[in-house]
Amino acid sequence: MASAAKQTGHIMLSYSLTTESLVIEALKKFKEVGLATWIDDENIGAGSSQIDSMGEGIGDASAVVVFYSRGYQRSPNCRLEAEHAFKLRKSIFFVRTEENYTPDGWLGFFIGRNLSYDITGDKFASEIHRLIKNMKDLSKQKVVPNPLSVKPKSKLGEGYVLLSYSGSTKEIVQKAKSKIQAAGLSTWMDDENAESASSMESVAALVDDAALVVVFYGSAFRKSVKSRMEAEYAEVKKKPILFVRAEKNYHPDGWLGILIGSYMYFDLFRDDGESVLQNLIARIKEKRT
Repeated sequence: MASAAKQTGHIMLSYSLTTESLVIEALKKFKEVGLATWIDDENIGAGSSQIDSMGEGIGDASAVVVFYSRGYQRSPNCRLEAEHAFKLRKSIFFVRTEENYTPDGWLGFFIGRNLSYDITGDKFASEIHRLIKNMKDLSKQKVVPNPLSVKPKSKLGEGYVLLSYSGSTKEIVQKAKSKIQAAGLSTWMDDENAESASSMESVAALVDDAALVVVFYGSAFRKSVKSRMEAEYAEVKKKPILFVRAEKNYHPDGWLGILIGSYMYFDLFRDDGESVLQNLIARIKEKRT
């Protein structure tokens, strides 16, 4: 049997078989309002490769709906689908399909602080309506994910200080790292600990095992999707976060401005940068106790 005819501009539904019945109910609602959808039981022919078909389903999609659950988080195929959608910069909608389930690990990192829908229990009707409305307004949205670029060589012991940064601030962060290590604190910085392979799960593990995250922010950090997910996941996991201005006269806006909010930050471009570093180290030690 040939694979199904190629369709473009559809909404792809990514889900685990553990919650298939609920996803099928959602699919009926999508079809009722005329949304073009792609779901594996309708679009993968008996003679086609599942991986190839799923790749096409994501590649040709205008958006992907991730129906998440414990089964979804545990499924290697679901993770491949989610990461592929992420790398292709697809607009992604996240829908909880297991009551009271809060994802962690790679899936918690992936979702971060993104808008999420909950179609469990008696919330189904109202949340499906809200989801459909936002999918119809897709052209007005800008959800632009990007692939991650970090994977640890080996799992570090818990309790290190994770140094989060992006772009041209690397030299500044390296200097700060040397001072922090000289004070007897263990650190993690991606220039020393990264491999070429990328994995959301590995970056999530880095945040999970960190005692504290220091965000060295600037314009490049603000624009980096990987940096945003790292910082937002640290907040979701309630990790202590210290913010350090690493670009002169830079004032954050958008998601970064919201994240920093009224938090105290350290400015390395004050007259006495060394004193700022010492104050930062003292604050790290205070937060770790």
